[in-house]
Amino acid sequence: MTLHHDDPLQRLIDGHHHVSEWLLALESAIGLLQAYEPADLRELQSWFSIHVRRHFLFEESRVFPALEAIDGQGRAGALVEELRREHLDILTRSGHIFADLARCVASGRDAERVRAVSERARVLVADVLAHAEREDAELLPLVQRHRQAIATWHRDTNQGDGVNQAPRWTVGDYAAAHPSAVPLLLRHGIDFCCGGQRDLEQAALEAGTTADALLAEVRRVEEAEGAEQVRWDEQPLPALVEHILASHHAPLHERLPVLPGLARKVAEVHHETPRLGSLAVVVDELVAELRHHLAKEEQVLFPWLLHGDPRTASAPVKVMMHEHEDAARHLARIRTLTDDLTAPERACASWRALYAELAWLDADLRVHVHLENNVLFPRALRGEVTP
Repeated sequence: MTLHHDDPLQRLIDGHHHVSEWLLALESAIGLLQAYEPADLRELQSWFSIHVRRHFLFEESRVFPALEAIDGQGRAGALVEELRREHLDILTRSGHIFADLARCVASGRDAERVRAVSERARVLVADVLAHAEREDAELLPLVQRHRQAIATWHRDTNQGDGVNQAPRWTVGDYAAAHPSAVPLLLRHGIDFCCGGQRDLEQAALEAGTTADALLAEVRRVEEAEGAEQVRWDEQPLPALVEHILASHHAPLHERLPVLPGLARKVAEVHHETPRLGSLAVVVDELVAELRHHLAKEEQVLFPWLLHGDPRTASAPVKVMMHEHEDAARHLARIRTLTDDLTAPERACASWRALYAELAWLDADLRVHVHLENNVLFPRALRGEVTP
C-alpha cells in the first residue's frame, strides 16, 4: 500500500531519515570543532531544531496521544512514557552541549575544554542513534499495527498534524496581543523586540519548538493566571507612553549610572580574567548610548508623538529603532563575554551583582524595545488620535 505524506508511519520514517542526517552532521562537526565558526554552529543548531526537535514534537503531539488512547494500559502506553523521558533527556543534554560548543568557539577553543565537550557530544550521538533504533524496532511496528485506529482517532478527535495549525503571527504582534507570552519568549530565547517582525512559526522552530506548542503553553499560563493582563496595543497612546516612562525609563535612570563603575571595579580586582576588561568597555559604551537615547525619546520623540502630528515622525522613529538595534548588539556581545550571564563559581559578590544587574538590563530592554518597536511606533505612525 502506498503511504500518504500525512500517514503517521511515513512521517516517522521520514523523521528518522532526517535525524540520521543530523547525526552525521554533528559527528562531522565534532571532528572539525577546532575549525568551526559561530555561523557553522548556528546552522547546525538550526538543523537540529528543524529536524530533530520537530520530529520529537510530531511524535508527542500526533503519535503518542493516539497510541495512549488506543492502548494506554498496555505495551503502547508504557513505551510512549519511556520514549518521552528519552526525548526530554536528549533535548536537555543537546541544549547544554550546543551552549558549550558556542563557548568553546567564542573563548579560543581551549584544548581541554574542546575534548570534554566533544566527548559529551559523541555520547549524545550514540544515545540519539540508540533511541532511533529503539523506535525503529518498537514504535514503528506499533504504529503499523494500529495505523487504521490512529487515523480513526485523529478523525474523531479532529486533530491536526500538530505542526501547521498556528495562525500566522509575527513575534511582536503575538507578544503585544498576549502579554503572558513575554516570559515564555524570553525563556525560549525568541527575539520579540528588534526581531519582532519575524514570523512566529519560523522563530519558534529555530528556538527548538513550534508555534503551536508555544501558543498552547501561553494558553495554559493565561488560564492559570486568571486575571486578564493589560494589552498595551489597545490602551490610549498617552497611557502607553506613561507606562514606558514609569516602568522602563525611570528604573533605567536609577540603575544605569552604577553599572560602568561596578564593571570597572570587577575588571580591576579580577584582572587575571581579560574578558572582564572587555566587558567593562562594552558596558560603558552601552550605558552612555542608552542615557543619550532616553533623553532623545523623552525630550523630542514622545512629545512629538503625543502633541504633534505623529505621522510626520517617521525619520526620528527610524533613528530610535536603529539605536535599539545598536543596544541589542551590545547586549549580544555582553552575553558572549559573560557565558550568557553565568558567573563562575569563584566569582565574588561584586562580580555576581554585576551579572545580576546585566541580566535585569537585558530582560528589561527586551520588553521596553518591544513596546516601542511593535506597539507604540506603529500605532503612532498610523496616525491614531491621541485623546
